[in-house]
Amino acid sequence: MSKNLHDNRLIKTVGVLGLIGGIALLPFLSFAAESPKHLVAITKIKRAKLIPVKGTVVDAKGGPLPGVVVKVKGGGAAVATDADGKFTINLETGNETLVLSLVGFKSTEIPVNGKSEIKIVMTEDIANLDDVVVVGYGTVKKKDLTGAVSSVKSEDITLNPVSSPMEALQGRVAGLDIQRTSGQSGQSPNVLLRGNRSITVGSIPGASQNPLYVIDGIIGNINSLNPNDIETIDVLKDASSTAIYGVAGANGVIMITTKKAKAGKVQIDVDTYYGTNGRAEFPKALTGDAWLSYINERYFAANGRYPANLTDAGIPASGITAINNNQWVDWVDETLRNGSQQNHHISIRGGSEKVQGYMSLGYIQEKGIYLLDEP
Repeated sequence: MSKNLHDNRLIKTVGVLGLIGGIALLPFLSFAAESPKHLVAITKIKRAKLIPVKGTVVDAKGGPLPGVVVKVKGGGAAVATDADGKFTINLETGNETLVLSLVGFKSTEIPVNGKSEIKIVMTEDIANLDDVVVVGYGTVKKKDLTGAVSSVKSEDITLNPVSSPMEALQGRVAGLDIQRTSGQSGQSPNVLLRGNRSITVGSIPGASQNPLYVIDGIIGNINSLNPNDIETIDVLKDASSTAIYGVAGANGVIMITTKKAKAGKVQIDVDTYYGTNGRAEFPKALTGDAWLSYINERYFAANGRYPANLTDAGIPASGITAINNNQWVDWVDETLRNGSQQNHHISIRGGSEKVQGYMSLGYIQEKGIYLLDEP
C-alpha cells in the first residue's frame, strides 16, 4: 500500500511540475508572438480563377474554319481553332472582346458578354481575294494563286515622289531590297529579290543578280517608264511563278502593266511636284589670322620652333599673295549646292466602246548637290 501511495504521489508531483513548466513557458511563448524579431506573417495567396470559354468558328455556309487565330483584344491569351473550327480560351472576367483573324477573311471582333459557349461566323474578304494578279501565264485571282506573288497598285506607286518606279516599291514588297549604288542624280537603284545568289556578280561574265523586268508581256527596261504610267507591278518570287521564263527568271520576275485606254468620259489627270535635296553641313574653313595661327602651330609641332616666314611654313608664293590681299575661296560653296527634283505629268484617256485612246506626257528632272552632277 505504501508503494501505491508513493506512486500516486510521484504521478501527482510529475503532473504538477509539468503544469508549472507549461505555465512558466507561457511568458516566453507570449514574447515570441509579440516580439517583432520572431513575428511570422502568413499571407493567403488567392489565384484568379480563369473562366473557360468554348467557341466554334464557321464560314458563311456553316463550314468549320480551322487555323483561325483567336486572341483577346488589347493583349492576353491567344489560341487557334482546330480542324473542326473549335477552340477553348481562358478569360479573366468573361466579358472580354475576342478578335478573330484568318487569311482571306475579314477580321472579326466578338464580345463574350459572360457566355460560356459562342458561335462565330466569319465573312470572306471578297475585295482582296478577287484582285487580279499578273503572272507569267496570264492573269489569275489572288484566291486561286498558289505561288509567291506580291502586287502593288498605281496609287501606291505614285504616293511617293520618286524618279524611278522601283524606288516606289521600297518597303512595300517583302523580300525586295532596293538600294542606290551611287549618289549621282538619275542613277537607277540596285534591286535584289530574296537575298544574294550563290553565283556572285563578276564570277561569270555577264552575271547579274537583278530580276527580270517584263513590261506588258515584253522584256524591257523599267527605267524608261514614268511611274505615273504604271497601273500595277507584280513581283514573282518563287520557282513556280517564274518557271515560264527559265534561267532568265532565276533572280525573280517583275511584271509591269501600264495604264491603257478605257471607254467612258474623257479623263484628264495632272500631277506635278517640286522638291529639294539638302546638302550635308561641312565645318567652316579657317580664314585670316586663325588660319595663319594654325600654320604656325603645325610648324612648331613638327620642328620645335616657329617659322621665320610663310615660305618656310610651306606656303607657296601664290598663297602668300592671296593672304596679303585677303583672298579666300570657300570650296564647299564653289562645288556644292542644294539639289532639286521636279516631276510633271499629264495624261488623257477616254473614248467610246469601239474607240478608246490614252495619251500621256511627262517631264522629270533631278539635280544633285554637285554643280557638275547633271543627269
